[in-house]
Amino acid sequence: MSIRKISRCFTVSSALFLVACATNNKEPVAYIAPESISFTFSNDNVEAGELVTIEDVKVYPEDATNKEVVYLLDSYANENSIATLSGNSITTIKEGQVTVTVQSVDNPKVKAEKTLNVLPIMVKSASLTLSDNEVTVGDTVTATVDLFPNTA
Repeated sequence: MSIRKISRCFTVSSALFLVACATNNKEPVAYIAPESISFTFSNDNVEAGELVTIEDVKVYPEDATNKEVVYLLDSYANENSIATLSGNSITTIKEGQVTVTVQSVDNPKVKAEKTLNVLPIMVKSASLTLSDNEVTVGDTVTATVDLFPNTA
């Protein structure tokens, strides 16, 4: 006659989650739910065309069982082409404000939001070129102005 061990798992839902599995005489494992999230940007105020990284993502408590998060960009930013999001990288496109959310995969109600200010591209330098360096009264001169960056 053989005796087989039966594995039993159950979940209790409440403010504190407890997942207990009794397998091969192991002790139950306590599940610790995420309660809050924090993060920073590599830069809070950027010019259009710059790349920003979501950094220092922390899920609390520090011993939370599942610390996996997703990154979300507000629909206004998407619809108005202010920025795009790929993983934890934000590519800014034009002036505006972008709300970024870092949300727990385990519990979507646990999230953190921050606003990123996308500033217009500023002129860094300008150069003036004249069609003729020597002019007298009554002459016509063409002036060309080049701005850097040329997207400003």
